[in-house]
Amino acid sequence: MKSTVRRDSLLFHSLASISFIESTVPLYVENLSPFFRDDAETQQWLRCVWLTEESEHGRVTREYVARVWPEFDWQRGYECFLAAYAPRCAHELLRPSPALEALARCVTETQTAMAYRCFADYTSDPELAALLRAMSTDEVRHYGYFRRVFVRYDARERNSTWRKARTLVARSKLVRDEDVKLAFESLDAGWSGARPFQTLGFEEYLARASEVMLDHFPFEEAQRMLFRPLRSGRWFERRLVSVLGRIVRRQYSLAA
Repeated sequence: MKSTVRRDSLLFHSLASISFIESTVPLYVENLSPFFRDDAETQQWLRCVWLTEESEHGRVTREYVARVWPEFDWQRGYECFLAAYAPRCAHELLRPSPALEALARCVTETQTAMAYRCFADYTSDPELAALLRAMSTDEVRHYGYFRRVFVRYDARERNSTWRKARTLVARSKLVRDEDVKLAFESLDAGWSGARPFQTLGFEEYLARASEVMLDHFPFEEAQRMLFRPLRSGRWFERRLVSVLGRIVRRQYSLAA
């Protein structure tokens, strides 16, 4: 099974990128904390639950990558990623309020939960499948917590439906165009010799990922999670969710 995985360029690029992004959670927590400076419960959850579990995701994916692709210098690749990515995570570049930032985190948790489940169904390695399904379960729980935070703060902020919709779609696109792209582009720094798989450019990677997504991605469940924060029973929201669903479905079909 591992020999098949080793020759799979899609899995290498996806798992190594996941390991970079998940390993950066201490930076996410540092930059999210100012939103919740006076919210001891959320601060504690971020530091004691989210930080711990996301760091574990980074560790287990990093160790899996090291076993299957021992020639890959993970630390060198990660340092390249962090240098490019860290400035884009600064607090002042995040969403303008606690509710909207919590909503953006709901988007990220939805995408990661469903993508991990998708790759679990795709891989032929039962160890990797079990690892990814466990990570997906964690991400669904994280989504639930961030959604509750969103609901609590949005009741105070009274953000318009349109503003929330723009936040949702923009963050969904940013996951592909910034998080995944920067991680992908940093992978070359970790290689110095021949690779056991076909080298992919980013657009080729997206095309390969899209094929797998169309076969394995749970689109309906993803859309239910993603748009749940927008639903309050008003008639026009049903139409809006339908339109947004088509937009985001296209984004998912082009992103890992």
